[in-house]
Amino acid sequence: MRPATRCRLDAGRGTEGAAPGPVGFGVRSGPASVTLLVLTVRCLIAVPGGAAQTGQQGLSVPDPGADSLWAPSFEEVRAPARHALHAIRKAWVDAVAEESAIEPGLVRLAALRRTGGVAEPLLLAYEGAFSVLRGKHAFMPRAKWRHVQDGLAVLDRAVTMAPDHAEVRYVRLMSAYYLPFFFNRGETVQADLSALARLLLDVRDDYPAAWYEGVVRFVVEKGDVAPDRRAALLEALDGAGGGAGAGSSW
Repeated sequence: MRPATRCRLDAGRGTEGAAPGPVGFGVRSGPASVTLLVLTVRCLIAVPGGAAQTGQQGLSVPDPGADSLWAPSFEEVRAPARHALHAIRKAWVDAVAEESAIEPGLVRLAALRRTGGVAEPLLLAYEGAFSVLRGKHAFMPRAKWRHVQDGLAVLDRAVTMAPDHAEVRYVRLMSAYYLPFFFNRGETVQADLSALARLLLDVRDDYPAAWYEGVVRFVVEKGDVAPDRRAALLEALDGAGGGAGAGSSW
């Protein structure tokens, strides 16, 4: 892995108040940051009772035969496509720490696009997110800028195509939230926080309970959420996780 550049984002933030998902840009992979980096994959793909393998960073990764991986509510995902999407999500999170995970993730994404079964906006979102991570790992500032800008443009396209898709919004939010100020992403970050505040109540049962709680708490803490919506979201945590991911642990 290339050495971290001086462009370090939020390196001093702890895990408190952090949403599960990739963070940082040129941040060293120490134990504290790893905790933040792997939360998404542990929440999205950990399946209770499923055969598990030990993955990178000691993650509990369900066997590909597990039947209860989370399927986004945007459309029903056929079982083979669901497993492929699971692998893409894992590659996205692994790629935060390991640049070598980007290319396999993109290869899986291209294969899934050819076979179908997953909405194109969601595939676009992950394609853009991988490009942003290429920027994180790039050594030269010009390459960092180019990859990040290219990825953000693809993420913006995905959100334009599916503005009410919670996972698309989430992937863009976590790809942009920790970028340096000069990328000028404050407007889209606030838009995604607002959209998630609106969308999360309707997709509560589609998410593993621990993942849902992490995202809700991040949104209510970081977003400008109306008091009644904030109360409703926090109240929803009591009944979260009744769907496919219920009972999943981190």
